[in-house]
Amino acid sequence: MKDRLIAISDGIIAIAATIMVLELALPSQLTFDSILDLSTTFFAYLVSFSLIYFSWRTHNNIFKKIENVDGHIFVMNGFWLVIATLIPFATKLKGSFPNSNIAAIIYVLLLIFWFISIQLLDWIVVKTDPKCQKDEISNTTPRLLVFVGSAAALVIAYFCPIYTTLILAMITFIMIIVVFIKNE
Repeated sequence: MKDRLIAISDGIIAIAATIMVLELALPSQLTFDSILDLSTTFFAYLVSFSLIYFSWRTHNNIFKKIENVDGHIFVMNGFWLVIATLIPFATKLKGSFPNSNIAAIIYVLLLIFWFISIQLLDWIVVKTDPKCQKDEISNTTPRLLVFVGSAAALVIAYFCPIYTTLILAMITFIMIIVVFIKNE
């Protein structure tokens, strides 16, 4: 069951990432200005892809720790995947309406739910098998960074939505640095 769950999870994540790149529209004309007009959409894509890739890595680490999958892990993994499949929609929405606080709030809330779901998945795995160690994203510093940064992005989404993607990009970049420094 574990191998099958990992396989379908990998497939769904790959499809979500592929859908995002297919949603990138070509400019109406091949001019510098028309390409620049797509910069917010492309930036949202880069942030979302980085988050998907980093989250996939975390998912992989979580499943390396366990031998068997129980019903709780199965359901929480499904919840994580449902949210993952909504990321292309939220990314397209945020990229298409960069100044919309509604698009920014939807984008940030979806990512917050996704962050929570991967944390819960790790928590369930550790609770199911106490000899498993928490993943590095479940340690205090990365978790604090993600949730405080996401809360800040949510507040800023209401007042100045254009900066939301930048804040999420900074959180992602810092998380990647924290994880890779720890792993060296």
